Amino acid sequence: MSTPPIVILCGFMATGKTTVGRALAEMLGVPFVDTDALVEARAGTSIAEIFAREGEARFRDLEAEVCAALSFPHDASGGASGAVIATGGGALLRDETFKRLQALGTLVLLEATLDEVLRRAATMGPRPMLASMDDAAAARTHAQRLHDERRPAYHRIDRRVDTTRRRAEEAAFEIAEQLRRAPDRGTVLHMRAGARPVPGRDPRPGEDGLTRIVVGRGTLARLGEWMRDSGLAGPAFVLVSRTVAGHHGAAAKAALEKAGLRNKFIEIDDSENAKTFEQAEGLLYELVDAGATRDGTVIALGGGVTGDVAGFVAATYMRGLPLVQVPTTLLAQVDSSIGGKVGVNHPRAKNLLGAVYQPQLVLSDVDVLATLPDREVSSGMAEVIKTAIVGSPELFARLEKAGKKVPLRDGAFLEECVTACARVKARVVEEDPYEQGPRRVLNLGHTVGHALEAALGYGVLTHGEAVAIGMLAALRLSVKRKLAAASFETTARRIIEACGLRTRVSEVGDDLLQAMSLDKKRRASGFSFVLPAAPGDVRIMDDVTEQEIVAAFNSTQKG
Repeated sequence: MSTPPIVILCGFMATGKTTVGRALAEMLGVPFVDTDALVEARAGTSIAEIFAREGEARFRDLEAEVCAALSFPHDASGGASGAVIATGGGALLRDETFKRLQALGTLVLLEATLDEVLRRAATMGPRPMLASMDDAAAARTHAQRLHDERRPAYHRIDRRVDTTRRRAEEAAFEIAEQLRRAPDRGTVLHMRAGARPVPGRDPRPGEDGLTRIVVGRGTLARLGEWMRDSGLAGPAFVLVSRTVAGHHGAAAKAALEKAGLRNKFIEIDDSENAKTFEQAEGLLYELVDAGATRDGTVIALGGGVTGDVAGFVAATYMRGLPLVQVPTTLLAQVDSSIGGKVGVNHPRAKNLLGAVYQPQLVLSDVDVLATLPDREVSSGMAEVIKTAIVGSPELFARLEKAGKKVPLRDGAFLEECVTACARVKARVVEEDPYEQGPRRVLNLGHTVGHALEAALGYGVLTHGEAVAIGMLAALRLSVKRKLAAASFETTARRIIEACGLRTRVSEVGDDLLQAMSLDKKRRASGFSFVLPAAPGDVRIMDDVTEQEIVAAFNSTQKG
């Protein structure tokens, strides 16, 4: 790097901002600045005293003032000289502070597991935010609540380093490496969705529950590089359909071999009708015949069916091989590749057999979407719209602004959509990996959507088309229950139509009711049904009846 960077380290308490910051500053040869120290200097007292005498609000005011005043001398070329800045754990809660720091330099989020945070905090002396906690259980509960409150602010940062098992010097080196990476390595998001420690040995890569999500253009060429960065150096077994292999197989193979990774390509049938236990069993035999061992990695190169079946195979073989998702459809990039839901269909219900098994790496190359037919791109946009309604008012506004024709072939627009959706889904999955509560919001449109797919026969509608119609039914019911304004439904319908999605189907009659009766989201009191109130505001209702759902669906089919 010719010009020293300004790096701002952010993150929760005890994630290592000060220790890593000092190590990084020394490595880069730039000054180190600690905003907590600047606050104490400005106040003329310690942070603990500020909290005790004047409360957190006063501390946040001082913190904002310090961040607003940060400035650095310029070098001979006119550029600002470099620095490493460590911020307080809650510095990003104020939007003006976030924007100031974002404009100042490169934001990097430091992360660590809650157990590690509490272990470190116990050795570092009193922490103002935990000062009133009487015991370990109370401290843990309070720390979890604080982290949950700050998670939305933290998720605005793309560059992240997990410090749980890293020394300060190791974390600093990874940050320095990230700063040197080429732009085509893409936007990197991280998701920690539940660890699976193995007794008697240190965790293998991925067993700490960390998933890297990479979104960009041209990133497929770096598949092998990203795998090695993720600790995956064993043989790669690539499950891919003949069609997808024809488009992207050579590029994937070249990327693996460039990184020195041995590989074997195994053909998969990616049609919805072939998403069966029988096909999964055959693929397991292929791994046995290939001599796959636990140091191997399963790569799902393809769309949602490939990802689901390959993930099921990875979760099953030898009780679990590392999994890499390389989604090649828009729908898979924005939804199915993230979150760990894998499985196969049963003759009586979609996805009835499966598991939650997180990939260690998700690599989404938006450029590969150029090979998709228009209908497949439109289908993927249904999940983009769903995600915007669930958790991104900004993305919903962007779609609304596109007007009557959404630019479905614009690479920059698609990259924006995929990145925004990945960020929302990672946040939701991280909060609820096993769909026990908050993650259920991602089922918006899926109760009716899955039922339509089953009632009409798999393959008649694409998954996205079915979900779009399901969303319209949910919106109509939400308006009827007076949760949402009619204008919200109208706008959403306009966006759905602008993306080229169907809004009506042929008569399904009693078949829809029968298909819904097998829905996994059904409760004794009724369906667990997601009703949108506004972009970014959705409600999970457990008392929705079959009659209400069918009435709302029928109403949307009439106009």
